Amino acid sequence: MITVESTSKARENMREIVRQTPQYRDEYLSQKYHANVYLKREDVQVVRSYKIRGAYNKISTIPPERISKGIVCASSGNHAQGVALSCKLLKIKGYIYMPKSTPQQKVNQVKWLGGAYIEIKLVGNTFDQAGKEAHKKCQAEDATFVHAFDDYRIIEGQGTVALEVLEDFPKEEAIDYLFVPVGGGGLAAGMATVFTQQSPQTIMVGAEPENAAGMIASIQANRVVSLSDDMDTFVDGAAIQTVGSKTFPICKTHLERILEIPKGMICSQILEMYELQGIVSEPAGTLSICALDYYKEEIRNKNVVCVVSGGNSDLTRIEQIKRLALIYKNLIHVFVIKIPNSQNGIQTFIREVFDQNEELIRSLKYLKKPGKNYNSLVVCVELSHQNNLKTLLSDIKKVGYDYSEVEEGSLLFNYLL
Repeated sequence: MITVESTSKARENMREIVRQTPQYRDEYLSQKYHANVYLKREDVQVVRSYKIRGAYNKISTIPPERISKGIVCASSGNHAQGVALSCKLLKIKGYIYMPKSTPQQKVNQVKWLGGAYIEIKLVGNTFDQAGKEAHKKCQAEDATFVHAFDDYRIIEGQGTVALEVLEDFPKEEAIDYLFVPVGGGGLAAGMATVFTQQSPQTIMVGAEPENAAGMIASIQANRVVSLSDDMDTFVDGAAIQTVGSKTFPICKTHLERILEIPKGMICSQILEMYELQGIVSEPAGTLSICALDYYKEEIRNKNVVCVVSGGNSDLTRIEQIKRLALIYKNLIHVFVIKIPNSQNGIQTFIREVFDQNEELIRSLKYLKKPGKNYNSLVVCVELSHQNNLKTLLSDIKKVGYDYSEVEEGSLLFNYLL
């Protein structure tokens, strides 16, 4: 079992490899939530996430007779990077299975970190599908599987984050709330083990991505359950079909609550962190900060720590992130408008509705489709503030043309955007 003592040994084992990441009071978040909000910045770790901690602790303690047969892992990116670097440092051959949905930026990082010591296999669409193929490799060659989270050595390694949090927090103060992201549960379980023994008054809260919340589903079922293959993998660092059998009981016992965070909220937080705090976070790295919004009353005047778990952000996804954030904030709307087939019908509509509301609209795109008796105008509007929608709809009604709003998430809505 995991203890503070075994976690402390893990810390000593990796002291020359793992960076003690910064922790500081974030002024913006502290003012926003009227609390003392501290950020533990694992996004500036050696591989830009906390995963190196568990990976190195596990691999460095595998017996030599097992190491000679090679090691295998499955990962959506961050664990793979930790394993890749560990293999290069320890001069061990590693085989890394990654789902095809993994951002290219993470694949490239794994190649760079592992060099000639690793081979990458892109298989399946989820972490769990990649994991099945990785296990086949282990069985065929008697190699050692290095699990991303469901291994006591891995959990001990991740738990070293908690030792640093407590060490770096002001000695005269107590931590009232700790917010952590939850994927398979390795980080949450490791930190819970330490906090339960060294700071039992701290309330621990987890955060999972919406439509990929395996720990919540398992706690509700009172057993480990697997999510369906069509779960949302957008938050690739925390989208896990099946949580750990070792991490599950720890998280179930010691986390007061686990929140399910909407994708749009995560995207909005990514942009806010970059624009206002200069932090480049990946989707999973923002989960703990998103969770603050659900506890804004409870944390007033309290001491709070949020773990920013990773910063491996794929910049090719930035347009998608912006779009999802705008939709979440109710700033993007799509309308289909029926305009009489007259010479100036469309021009009149644009002049009377959109030209009159220039200050309300950030951007406007439209597509005309001619008909026999009327023209269909498909309009995509980005508003400058969500309250402007009421004014816009009022002006559309004044013109007298029939219209319908395209439902968010529909095939047409997604196609037009």
